[in-house]
Amino acid sequence: CPHATRIIYAGFDKTGETLVTVSSDGMIGFTKNTGEEQILRTTGSEKITTAQLSPDGTMLALGVATGQLHLAGVNERRFIEAPKILLNAAVKQIVFDDDGRDVAAIDQTGAIQVLDLQTRESKTFNVPGASGIDFSSNSEYLLIAGSVPDSKGLLTRIKISVGTSEALFDAQGLTALWAGDSPDGQMIAAINANYELVVRKTTGEEVLNLAGPLNTILHAAFLSDGRTLVTSHPDRMCCWDLEQKRETVRL
Repeated sequence: CPHATRIIYAGFDKTGETLVTVSSDGMIGFTKNTGEEQILRTTGSEKITTAQLSPDGTMLALGVATGQLHLAGVNERRFIEAPKILLNAAVKQIVFDDDGRDVAAIDQTGAIQVLDLQTRESKTFNVPGASGIDFSSNSEYLLIAGSVPDSKGLLTRIKISVGTSEALFDAQGLTALWAGDSPDGQMIAAINANYELVVRKTTGEEVLNLAGPLNTILHAAFLSDGRTLVTSHPDRMCCWDLEQKRETVRL
């Protein structure tokens, strides 16, 4: 392993043959399945707080403790033109939309910037109390999890083009830690601070509710069929048929 400090991120490039790793001291490692290693470093003594590969695995975004965002080309093994994202505090999460054109970053204060990587145009939103973000499946909205002040729900979304916000639903009365929507945008899932999960249609109808000590949910994801949800637990992984509202697979 080329890293001397804690690894904060790992993922594969688009070929699946190179493992990309990032440590908090600004070192990026590229390790091929043959064992060959290459190193790329950020300049200075910047502390990297988070990182994320683009969906096609060709671009790596790095969040810095000072609120900046760096982009590195995975194939080129070098940093590319820095986008104009400058947040108020340490970057705590970075997400790409499905086609990799837009990237969003959120800092510790709830400041969010969305950047179009083609036009370099950016939009800024401030959502105090936000704990996490993700793009909707159609990339039109930002889904925002967290305890959002002056909102009827703890899961909200912002329409990126116009900046309007909409409360979706209360994540079991607790701060939402994660949120995501189905491929058709008709269902939204959220995990709350007790690691319970609720899935609802955008009309408000509840589809699935996993609560209690036997249902500790660490993460969840919709499959491309739009009717299956995968959940990860401390001791297992499960698949749920959302039309029949039942568990179908347990590993």
